[in-house]
Amino acid sequence: MYYAQNDEVEKMLKKTRSLVKELSKRDPDLQSRLNLSLLSDLRIHDWIQTGIAFYNSLLLESGILEKLAKYNFTTERLTAEKQELEGLLQLRTRATLEKGQAQEATRQRNQKLEELEDYCGILKAVVTIALADRPQLMESLGILVRS
Repeated sequence: MYYAQNDEVEKMLKKTRSLVKELSKRDPDLQSRLNLSLLSDLRIHDWIQTGIAFYNSLLLESGILEKLAKYNFTTERLTAEKQELEGLLQLRTRATLEKGQAQEATRQRNQKLEELEDYCGILKAVVTIALADRPQLMESLGILVRS
């Protein structure tokens, strides 16, 4: 679910940022305030945070909001897009947490399997010593005995 939503939200953000960048190309100060740097160089968590900061800054800029409204990018729409990003951040956090929990469960399982393997090795050694003179009984336990 996270990855599907990630693609949609990323497309939405790129579309909005492209329009804002085009509408503000004659105002480098505004572009600086909105931090219109490339997102492709950022890790997933960082571009989501950058996107949220972009919307926060954008919603404070009345001049560009008026221009965006002409293209059906209303304050309500921009707020909804920001909320989509915030929701994506929550999904990412949850996915990262679940991944960590799964890795921990796998680590614990592997540790228990190693302990079981060690125990079985000791048990086999004890059985081999205890039943050294009863090879048929050892073979019935699955321990091969050369005759």
